Amino acid sequence: MDATVNQFLAVSILFCFSVGFTWAVNGCYNCSPEDKGCDDPIKSEMSVYETCSDVRPNETFPHARIFMQQRTRAGSEDVKYICATIQISSSDIRKTGLYRTCLVKNPSEDGCDILKTEFKEQGFGDSVKCTICDEHYCNFLTEETIQNSGKMTFSSVLLYTFISMLFVTCVF
Repeated sequence: MDATVNQFLAVSILFCFSVGFTWAVNGCYNCSPEDKGCDDPIKSEMSVYETCSDVRPNETFPHARIFMQQRTRAGSEDVKYICATIQISSSDIRKTGLYRTCLVKNPSEDGCDILKTEFKEQGFGDSVKCTICDEHYCNFLTEETIQNSGKMTFSSVLLYTFISMLFVTCVF
């Protein structure tokens, strides 16, 4: 390999590691099925981009209540956030769909279990699927893609891209 390729690989590796280790959740999509564009926030260029610390209480929806309760319990300490998407199926069509929210990151709690229980207890319906992710605006999955989702993060996509580039560069 020539010097240019080596320099490119070195810079790429440093970039991947710096992004992967410094990327943090500043904001999540925060919406309910009633909000225009919540079904596909990227395609609709949804304007509900908020930092998690700016989310205001909306007692109408369970996901908002849970987040506000978690944030109150956390107090003013350095709070870290995760994003969540929960798909609800209900006999009431107005309650059926995707709900997106911020949650306070707490290793001793399962955010999906908390959301599923709250939605069920509040009569919103049953959870079809729930995902948690820990990167900026990562809760973008649609009803179609949430069904096939696993642990998908920006860092893993970036790493896969880097490995693919490395393979192509070394082979060719």
